[in-house]
Amino acid sequence: GFLHVFMGDGGDSNDPGNRSQNRQELLGKVLRLDIDRDDFPADNTRFYGIPADNPFVGNANARPEILSLGLRNPWKASPDRRDQGGLGGWLIPDVGQNQREELNYQEPPSGLLFDDVVNFGWKVYEGTRLAFPGAGTGPFTFPIHEYDHSQGCSISGGAIYRGVRLGPDYWGHAFFSDFCEGFLDVLPLEFSLESGEVNPGTVRRITVPFITQTYGIDSDATGELWIGHASTQAIRRIINDIEYPAVEGTVTLQDCPPAKWPRGITLRYLNPTTGVLVKELQVGLPPSGRFRVPAYVGTYRLQIQATTWISSSVPINTAGPTDVSGLAFSLVNGDVNGDNEISPGDFSEMGRAFGTFDGEPNYLSRADLNRDGEVGPADFAILANGFGLFGS
Repeated sequence: GFLHVFMGDGGDSNDPGNRSQNRQELLGKVLRLDIDRDDFPADNTRFYGIPADNPFVGNANARPEILSLGLRNPWKASPDRRDQGGLGGWLIPDVGQNQREELNYQEPPSGLLFDDVVNFGWKVYEGTRLAFPGAGTGPFTFPIHEYDHSQGCSISGGAIYRGVRLGPDYWGHAFFSDFCEGFLDVLPLEFSLESGEVNPGTVRRITVPFITQTYGIDSDATGELWIGHASTQAIRRIINDIEYPAVEGTVTLQDCPPAKWPRGITLRYLNPTTGVLVKELQVGLPPSGRFRVPAYVGTYRLQIQATTWISSSVPINTAGPTDVSGLAFSLVNGDVNGDNEISPGDFSEMGRAFGTFDGEPNYLSRADLNRDGEVGPADFAILANGFGLFGS
């Protein structure tokens, strides 16, 4: 519900004012604003409020609008939307100066607050190249991908695919392009549901003759991707030779207050006869519990599991291909040791961490079943409530 504004450093080469690293400047930053209220009624240039969990709220040495810093020229950033199965982060292409083009990822907050300040490095770094040592202080967040100017001159992008019709093999991949070269880059991303961290895979470059001078790539309301470019003055939808079916449903998590909702679920397509894993997807789960993901054509067993909830599975048939909708999963909390059953082993694991708080040496996040920062009696009660249950 907040407005995010992506600001370049002001335009001069080498950022001579070092604006990107100056926390009293808004240039070279990501700003996060509450446009539903006015915190500055006496200031006729600031018609917005400051979200209470912005990282610099109360810091006299930084502007409270700032969410993150160290950008040169972010071009067409996009959210990884939770209501489309994303994990809540941001994909931020940042145009380089004369050597590197970079693709950044801002992770979602680790808890309910933005407690970590993200600094993407410019002008200390251009990508991972040390450009101006001493121009700012870290720690720095380096790009998940970069390329030099032998391959392009100005990154344009980009979006993380959360649609259906391209199929499961593109789910969670980042798509981006370049203004100077005719390619479409696809970067696989592996997400952690525990930490929100992302690990990039190996980029695949697809050469498409008409894609020169790309202005941007973005997703529509169903998560499908569109690309706009100047060379043919057109906007086109990115499609696959095969239009894959969708699987839709809802997930109910027992013993989970809304404020403690987990980041997402793991969704697995299994061979219905052998149980062999065909594909695994990390899917963000909004408070509604609704999910919509791509599927392969055929018959499978669909298994869903959250971090400390035992799994549930159903057979599905997408032969045709036809969409599958109306699926309902109810998962039970209490799998502390991750073996997909709630048994004495989980009591043993919880016992070792019982009475500890987040940050203490013996604290175990998996034993904190109600996610309140403490392993205590409430967690024991959740565990006892599901005792003896197995995942399917």
